[in-house]
Amino acid sequence: SIHLFTVDGKMRHANTQDPAIPRALAGVVAGVVSLNDFPIKPMNSGFRPLGALCPTGPRPAYTSGNDHYLAPADFATIYDVNPLYSSGITGAGVTIAIVGRTDIALSDINGFRSTFGLPANAPTIIVNGPDPGTTSDEVEADLDVEWSGAVAPYATIAYVESASTNSTDGIDLSAQYIVDNDLAPIMSTSYGQCEDYIGTAGNAFYNSLYQQAAAQGITAFVSAGDSGAAGCMSGSSNSLGVNGLGSTPYNVCVGGSEFMDTANPSQYWSSTNDPATYGSALSYIPEEAWNESALVSGGSGDWATGGGVSIVYPKPSWQVAPGVPSDGMRDVPDVALSAAGHDGYLIGTQGQIASVGGTSASSPSFAGLMALIVQKSSNQPQGTANVRLYQLGNAQYGSGGPAVFHDVTTGNNTVPSAAGFSCGVGYDPCTGLGTADATALVNNWAACPAITLSPSALANGIDATAYSATISASGGAAPYTYSVTSGSLPGGLALSTSGALSGTPTASGSSSFTVTATDANGCAGSQAYSLTILVQPPVVTGVTKLANPFRLKVMGSNFKSGIQVFIGGSASPWSNTLPKSTALLLLKGGASLKALFPKGQSVAIELVNTDGGTATTSYTR
Repeated sequence: SIHLFTVDGKMRHANTQDPAIPRALAGVVAGVVSLNDFPIKPMNSGFRPLGALCPTGPRPAYTSGNDHYLAPADFATIYDVNPLYSSGITGAGVTIAIVGRTDIALSDINGFRSTFGLPANAPTIIVNGPDPGTTSDEVEADLDVEWSGAVAPYATIAYVESASTNSTDGIDLSAQYIVDNDLAPIMSTSYGQCEDYIGTAGNAFYNSLYQQAAAQGITAFVSAGDSGAAGCMSGSSNSLGVNGLGSTPYNVCVGGSEFMDTANPSQYWSSTNDPATYGSALSYIPEEAWNESALVSGGSGDWATGGGVSIVYPKPSWQVAPGVPSDGMRDVPDVALSAAGHDGYLIGTQGQIASVGGTSASSPSFAGLMALIVQKSSNQPQGTANVRLYQLGNAQYGSGGPAVFHDVTTGNNTVPSAAGFSCGVGYDPCTGLGTADATALVNNWAACPAITLSPSALANGIDATAYSATISASGGAAPYTYSVTSGSLPGGLALSTSGALSGTPTASGSSSFTVTATDANGCAGSQAYSLTILVQPPVVTGVTKLANPFRLKVMGSNFKSGIQVFIGGSASPWSNTLPKSTALLLLKGGASLKALFPKGQSVAIELVNTDGGTATTSYTR
C-alpha cells in the first residue's frame, strides 16, 4: 500500500513495505528500488554568496584577514598537483561523468573557469529523459561539474541530468544511465541516503550497479555524507548510519577533512592573491576531521564528515591497512579531501561567486585526481580503485612505503545526534586512509610489476643442525617485506621480515609453505617452497678393543641418547651399551661380546639413533 506522509513540513508518498517479487521472476529481479518521492540528499554545506561572477570586473578578495577560500590553484598547491600539470598530466583524453538531476547554466561553468585561470573546456550535458528544469540542486551540480574539471582541467566532464519521477529519484536514473551506457571511466555522485532508509532493494540496486561499473572499468566516487556519524537522521540518539550510495564494496567513498590553519594563517596563506588564478595557498596545510557541528565552537547542526560501519556489507578482502577496524563489516570512508565551510570551495553559480563545503566537494575533486591517474596509466580504466588505494595505504602505514596519503590523526565526527569515531594513525572511519598527495599518488599508482622470489627451491636441512637461507625479491620497489602466507615452516625455523630463514630444526620431515614479498608500493609476489629436514645419522670414525674384560670402543659423532647397536645382523640390539658422550660408545659384555666376533672375521656393527638415523661399520678381531 502507498500512503501519504508529512515529513519536515512537506507531503510525501511512500510504500509501507517492500513489494513481493513473483517466484517466477525472483531469479532475475532483486526488488523494486523505490516507490516513493523522498529525494536523495545533496551533500553540500555552508553555501555563502561572495559576489558577482564577472571575469572582467571587480572580484571578492578570496584571501582577506582570517577568511580563506579554495580556488583551484589553492587546491593544486595544497594537495601537490602542480608537478603533474607541469609534466602534462592534466586529465586530457579522460572523461568524468557527474550524476545530477537539474539543469545547469553553461555561463556559470564558463565564468568559473575564466575567473580562476582554467582553460576553456565546457562540459557535455546529457538530458536523460524529460528535462528536469532548474531545481534547488543547481548549486550541487555546479560544484560537481566545476571542481571535477578544476582538478583535471583538460578532462571531458559529462554531466547527466534526469528528472525524478513519482517513484524513482533522478539520481538513481542518472547513475544507471552512466553505467548502462559505459559513459566514462570515472563517475562521481555527491548525494546520499542512509542504508537503512534505502531499504533492501535500494541497497541491492547500488551494489549491483557499482559491481557492473567495476566490471566495465568504471571507478565510482561517492560522498560520505555531511551529518557526521549520524547518517540516518538528525536529532536522534540512535542515528548511527552511513551513506548507502557510498558503502558498497565497489565504490570509493570520500570523506571530509578541515584545514588546521587558524592559529597561524600567514604560515599557509599569502596576504595577496595571484592575479591570474586567485590562488594564495603557500603549501600543504595540516588537516583534521571535518567537524563544524554544534559540538564545536562556531558550529551548528550535525555538519561533519560522514563515516562509520556498514550494516549491509561484510568487510571486503581488499580493506586491509593499519587502523582498519576488526569489525567484520565494510567501513567508510576510504579516502578524504577538504570539505569544511571554513576555507570553503569557490564555485560559480546563479551568476555569482559563492563558497561551499561538504563531502559534495571532496568526491568530484577526488574524481578529478583519478582522471590524472587514468591519463598517467595510458588511459586505461581502473575499475575498483579501492584495491590499489588500500595496497598503497597498507604499504605506507605498515612497512614504510611511499607517502601517498596525508595521515589525518586529529578530530572526530561526533555530532549532537550521535557519538561518532575519532581519527588515528593509519585508517580511521572519519577520513579513511587520509587525504592525497596527488603527485605521489599518481606516480606510485602504476599497476604492480611481476615480483619474483629467489631461490626457486631451498636446500634440505638436517635435524638438530642450524639452518639458514636467504630469500630475496626482485622486479618491484625496495625495500621488501617477507612473510609466510600459507602452509607452515618446519619446527624450529622462522622467517624474518627481511627474508632470512633460520633456526635449528626440531624434527625431520617435509614442510610446504608459500613466502610472499611485498614491495614499498604494496605490490606482492609469491613463491611456493618445499623444505625437507633430513635426519642426521650417527658417524663412526673407528672401533678399537679395550683390555680385559673384552670391550669395544666405538668413536664418532651424533650418538644420540637411546642409540641402539646391532651386531652381526642380529634382530635385537646389544643390551650392554654404555654411551659416554655423543662421540663415544662402549660395548661391554666380556666373553659374551667376544663370542660375537670370531677371530679373523669381519663382523658388521649397525648403530641406529632414535630418529632413525643409521650408520654401519665393522670390526675384525
